[in-house]
Parts: sequence; structure tokens; C-alpha cells
Amino acid sequence: MRGVHVAGAYPGIDLVFYGNGSQIEYDFLVNAGADTRSISLSFPGAKNVKVNASGDLEIATADGVLRQHKPRVFQMIAGQQQEVAASYRLADGHVGLKIAGRRGNGALRIDPVLSYASFIGGTKDDVGEGMAVDGTGAFIISGKTNSTGLPCCRGGSGNQGFHQRHGRFHNKVQCKRYVGVFDIPGRERQ
Repeated sequence: MRGVHVAGAYPGIDLVFYGNGSQIEYDFLVNAGADTRSISLSFPGAKNVKVNASGDLEIATADGVLRQHKPRVFQMIAGQQQEVAASYRLADGHVGLKIAGRRGNGALRIDPVLSYASFIGGTKDDVGEGMAVDGTGAFIISGKTNSTGLPCCRGGSGNQGFHQRHGRFHNKVQCKRYVGVFDIPGRERQ
């Protein structure tokens, strides 16, 4: 799986961030024997966190509501991937998971989908080539653009590299631009 892999995010549990179509996803990869009750999420700055009637997690922020769909959990049983019943649980300002159908202590893949929308772009071709989330929760995207209207590249001549850092919950956008990124035929850009 391509993405950002965080080994040992919780004891015996890895975390992987990746893009899937138009959605940002992350999975918890639970090793055999690991206790899913150690997974504890918090959302600093959120006005309210609740589980709606559909089982989705709703995180109300000053900028709107983020939604994490009801988690889908999968376990390999007799060589077949099977879905396991799961739901969110709220306790003491944290969000955990309740896994109801796990067979034994077998490995699991927990797949909550974050519904999130944003637009980063200018007036021409823009390509995001890398993304990450830093330790403060800021979202960082790097790429190339031919736009002169991209916020960090105003007044440029096009064909530029860009690096944008968006503060947690999009409160602040910090930009850097790099002028003079050239495509050299027959050579990969580093």
C-alpha cells in the first residue's frame, strides 16, 4: 500500500495514510494479538464530537463539520477477507473503537474514511506530487504548477514548484514558492 506508514502508532498497531480517489484515508493495521482498545483519537480545537444515527463520527470545527464514516473492519478468516462489526465509542473526550465480531486475536485492518474537501489550485494546470501531515496536524502539499494565480505563486511565470502548508483545520495557509523549476528532457526531476 502506497502512502505514509507509521509503525507502532499504538502497541502492535501501525497507521497508514493514503489517498483513495477524492478521499483521504487512513487505516489501522492491527497485528495478531494487539488490543484495539489502545486506539484513542482526540480532536483538539473541535467544538463538538459525536456519533450520528448512521454510526459516522462528526467533528464540528470553526470551519465546518468533518465526517469520518462508520469504520469498516476486515479480518482474514480461512484465507478470505471478511468484514467484522465495529463502531465508534466516545469516552472522556476521546474516540475509540468497539470491535464486536473479531474472531480470536487475528490481525485486522480498520478502515475509517474521512470525508474532507478542499481546493488547492490556480488558473491552469496544477499537480500535487506529495502530501504529508506534520506533528502539529498541519497538512502539507508539494507539487508543480503552471498557474500564476496559485496563492503562493502570484506573479510568477508559470512552470514553478510549490510547497503549501495549511494549519490544522485550515486556519492559516503558509506558502513557499520555488521559481524556475524546469523540465529537462530525458531526466527525472529529484
